[in-house]
Amino acid sequence: MDALVRALASAPAGTPGVPVEPDVTVRDARRIIRESATADFSADDGETVRSLLAVVLGRSDAAIAGELLGSYERSDALRLRAYDRILGAHGATVRRPFTVAQLATVLTALREGLLIRRLVDPEAVPDSLYGETALAIAIAALDTRHRHQHIDEAGASLAAPDADAASLRPALPDDPRRAVIDTAAVEFTRHTFYLATLEGMADASGVPLDMLKRLFPTKAHIVIAALRPRFTALTQSVADDVSLGTDHATVIRRHLLRCARLTVEERPFMDALIASISYDTASEAEGLVALKQELHFPSLIEPVIADGQRLGIFSPAEPAREFAATLMNTLFVRCFSRRTLTPEENADFVADLILDGLRGRADD
Repeated sequence: MDALVRALASAPAGTPGVPVEPDVTVRDARRIIRESATADFSADDGETVRSLLAVVLGRSDAAIAGELLGSYERSDALRLRAYDRILGAHGATVRRPFTVAQLATVLTALREGLLIRRLVDPEAVPDSLYGETALAIAIAALDTRHRHQHIDEAGASLAAPDADAASLRPALPDDPRRAVIDTAAVEFTRHTFYLATLEGMADASGVPLDMLKRLFPTKAHIVIAALRPRFTALTQSVADDVSLGTDHATVIRRHLLRCARLTVEERPFMDALIASISYDTASEAEGLVALKQELHFPSLIEPVIADGQRLGIFSPAEPAREFAATLMNTLFVRCFSRRTLTPEENADFVADLILDGLRGRADD
C-alpha cells in the first residue's frame, strides 16, 4: 500500500490546460480567462484522482506529503506563469487582500473540487462551469484601473446602509410599495425589463435602494406584486365559469380573451412576464423562477382541459398541462408580437387555431 501511495503522490502532474504562453494579443481578457480556464478543466487526465487518493491514503506520511506538495508547486508554477502573462498584457493588478499566488491556489482548489464532484454527478458540472466561475472570480478580484482597491470597496453595493446616511434621507412616499410599482412600470416601458435597474427605480421612486430591496429583492418580485391581483381575478373568473356550467370551449375562449386584455391593460408588467418565458429557468436568478411559479397562467386552464379530455371533448394526445402551456404561450407571444391588433382579434386567432386546428372541416 505504501508503495502505491508513493507512486500516486510522485506521479507527474498532468500538464494543465492553461496555456503556458497564452495568446495575449486577444484584447478581450474575458475571452482569454474563460477559454484558458475551460481548457485547463477539460485537460484533466487523472491528475486529480491520483492526488485525491494520495491525500486520503498517505497525508500523514511526511515523505508522501512532500511529494504531494512538490506536485502542487510544479502545477502552480505553470499556472502562475500563464496568469502573470495575462495580467501583464492587460495592465491588471489584484485587489487586496489577494495575491496572484493566492488566486492560483483558489482556482486550483476550485478546479479539483469540481472535477471530484463531476466524477459522481456529471450533470451538475458542465464543461463550461469552471471557466465561467473563474471569470466571475477574476472580475471581482482584478483591477484594470489601478485604483489600489480592497475587495470590500469593489463590493460596496453589498454593504449594509450607513446609519448616519440613512438619517439624512428625504421622507419616504406615503405608499412606498405603490411608488415602486408605479415607477417600475415607467422604467420597464423606457428600458425593458432586463435593462431597467433597481437603482434607477430607487432614484425615481424616492424609496432608498436598501429599503426597496426589503420590499422587492429582485425586479421579478415587483412584477409578481403588480400582477398578482389580476392573476387572482383570472383564477376566480375561470372558477365562476366552471361553476355556472359553461361549456369547456367557451371557458377557454373567455379565459384567452381576459388574458389578451390583460396584456394591454398591464403592458409593462406583462411584457416582462412574456420576455421571461423564453429564458431557461435552470440559469435564472431565484426571482425569475418565482415569477413563473407564482404567475403560472397555464395552471388556471389546465383543469378545464383535463376534464374535457376525460369527457372526450378534447384530444388526449398530450397531457393537459402541455396543451395548457402551448395555449397560453401561443397567446402571449401573439399579443407580444401583434400589438396593433385588438385583444379580441388575438384571442380569437389563438382559440380558432388551437381549438379547431389547421385542417378545415369537411362541411366547410
